[in-house]
Amino acid sequence: MTIWPSGELATTPPTIDPLVSLAVNMLAAPGTYAILAGSGLSRAAGIMTGDEVLCDLITRVAKAEGVEVTEPGWSPKAWWAAARGSEPGYDQILAELAPTDAMRQVQLAPYFEADSIHPTPAHTAIADLCKRGLVQVIITTNFDRLIERALEHAGVKYQMAHDEQMLAGLAPLVRGVVTVLKVHGDYRQGPMRNTAGELGTYPPKLQRYLARVLEEFGVLSMGWSATYDVALARALGARLSRRYPLYFAAYQGKTETAAKELIAVREGRVISHAGADRFFADLAERIARLEREAVQHSRPTRMKAGAGIIQYQNNQVLPGWATVPLLRLEVAAQFSEQNDYDIFRAGDRAELASALDANVLRFMLAAEAMQDRPGPGAALKPSVLLRGDPPPQPIPGMWELNPEWENSANQCHFRLGGNASDGISALAMALLPRAQMAGSTTSFIVEMGFSLKRMLDLSAVARTLIEGLLLVTDVMPRTTVRAQSAGTRLAAAEIMIRAKADPKTPADQTPGPITARLNCAPFGTRQSNEHKDLYRYGLMLDGRTPTRDEAAEAVVDAIELMAYELGYLDPRSAIKELRRQLGLPAIN
Repeated sequence: MTIWPSGELATTPPTIDPLVSLAVNMLAAPGTYAILAGSGLSRAAGIMTGDEVLCDLITRVAKAEGVEVTEPGWSPKAWWAAARGSEPGYDQILAELAPTDAMRQVQLAPYFEADSIHPTPAHTAIADLCKRGLVQVIITTNFDRLIERALEHAGVKYQMAHDEQMLAGLAPLVRGVVTVLKVHGDYRQGPMRNTAGELGTYPPKLQRYLARVLEEFGVLSMGWSATYDVALARALGARLSRRYPLYFAAYQGKTETAAKELIAVREGRVISHAGADRFFADLAERIARLEREAVQHSRPTRMKAGAGIIQYQNNQVLPGWATVPLLRLEVAAQFSEQNDYDIFRAGDRAELASALDANVLRFMLAAEAMQDRPGPGAALKPSVLLRGDPPPQPIPGMWELNPEWENSANQCHFRLGGNASDGISALAMALLPRAQMAGSTTSFIVEMGFSLKRMLDLSAVARTLIEGLLLVTDVMPRTTVRAQSAGTRLAAAEIMIRAKADPKTPADQTPGPITARLNCAPFGTRQSNEHKDLYRYGLMLDGRTPTRDEAAEAVVDAIELMAYELGYLDPRSAIKELRRQLGLPAIN
């Protein structure tokens, strides 16, 4: 049998860093690992080990009895055994020093709650692993509350048991609630296990519960030697399940005999470290690398020639609008085709309307419309140069069922604001596959019409498209999930920008240049004189809803590509400023 330099026993040398293996496994099976935290974790915070606290209490008793505790070779435990005729234990000593719960807490608080004692970076890292769902159970031999304090500071809800009587009140582990199991007790409540007899055998209820945890979860041990905690080591060694491995974090790779035997039995892996804080920092770094790699490979992918979700023509007047808006910002999402189908019910339509009303996009469109409203006492000024100079439409208010488009079991249509002849208005559509139409899919589309005299700034366009993209890929699908067929997956998304020329008549639907509707001056010099009235940008999503940052990156990418397509030679300065305004990291 070989002992690696790290202290691990094995028949063959390792080929993969055990810390890398742990990070990969935690990400691959989140919530399937338990952390076993020993006194080494709390020692770094300045807390005495249980044995040190016991010896200090005995020393205080001896001093009070006039014993010279500074004599060479004086041993607190030996003195107690000789003076009392029994092994020293917490319960016996505390019963004499502090016969009530209140007095016991007063006696022990200085050991565990001094002003200098705070959760260490290792405690904080454990809480972060729990918050992210990577760790679900914490088994600890420590009496202190540093783990609980770290969880509370991180906003992690948890349940805790410090004696076998509390186990029955715990929620099932399958519920995903973070569970803290203090197998040796809590200094503030109930008995604490510290003597050889107490650590050699656990009560039956605790044995059964611990066995179940160790069968269902992998284990990462930190700051635990396995030398004194005989019952705990026995339970870990008796674990039958091998689905999740044991990882044993050992300071500088050194393991005691009991730990070596346990690691050999469990075919565990030793991870050498230079301290708990450094260990968890290294683990977090490796997890972050893997997550970045995963995001890079699963992030939205640009599609050539758009996604083909929005089928109607550039000059087509959609029901609910009396005309084609001067500028249209459109976003759409399409879900994978399913053989089965469902329908929209009245409750689904009501929930979708509520979600649209509560969404930030409605407030953004209203705020944009406010910029064209006259001040108090001022004359109404039309925003659109139409013959007859119609007054501005009302500022967009609440979404309503589209009065001119069929709402049925397969379709939901809503309108916000006016009829697109002036001001700002929008249409929202949710379309389900139809039983009689092979190949039809689930789609969500939001059409935003801007019939304004002024040009829109790039930042306003970007923010509008970002919120619209999140609306069709996340909010609307999530709100109507009951109406969707089983197994529906987000397949693609699309962004479209369309423009109309200054109308000569109210019925004039002539396409016009995008450069007349967007303020493209920040893009700099334009080489081409070609007029483009339509720009299309598609995203392949492969079942994954984009995050806000991913949506923002996609929109900025779309705007940058549009600038080049419109003939601008170097839009980098404008894109850099746009990224800054959107809070995205700068890139060269």
